[in-house]
Amino acid sequence: NAEKPAASVLLEEAEKRSGVRLQKSAAWPLGKPVVAITSSQNVQGWNHNIPASKIGPEGYRLYLDESSNPGTLWVIGADARGTLFGVGQLIRRLDWAPRKLSVAYPLELTPAPTYAISEHKLG
Repeated sequence: NAEKPAASVLLEEAEKRSGVRLQKSAAWPLGKPVVAITSSQNVQGWNHNIPASKIGPEGYRLYLDESSNPGTLWVIGADARGTLFGVGQLIRRLDWAPRKLSVAYPLELTPAPTYAISEHKLG
């Protein structure tokens, strides 16, 4: 449930920017490229191992795994906020074209905020 808002942001941006309508699914699609968005190490119904990640609070791992066919683009958040931040970074890194989405390989990012910001942000 924590990943639903992050997935919705990606779906909306993909359709708005490229015209590509991605499908949201709680089950792992067979024979199709996958953008897997999670903050859990075990997702019921996926039957896929989630790559191990050491992620600090509000951090994420953005990882393109081309070893599987077709490839899997992982957005693994430490928590719901990390997942949303990971999807935001993915949106910034995607190459947008009419009816086409792509991302440069290799892709491996694991950032986390150095300081927690609470109450308000300065800026």
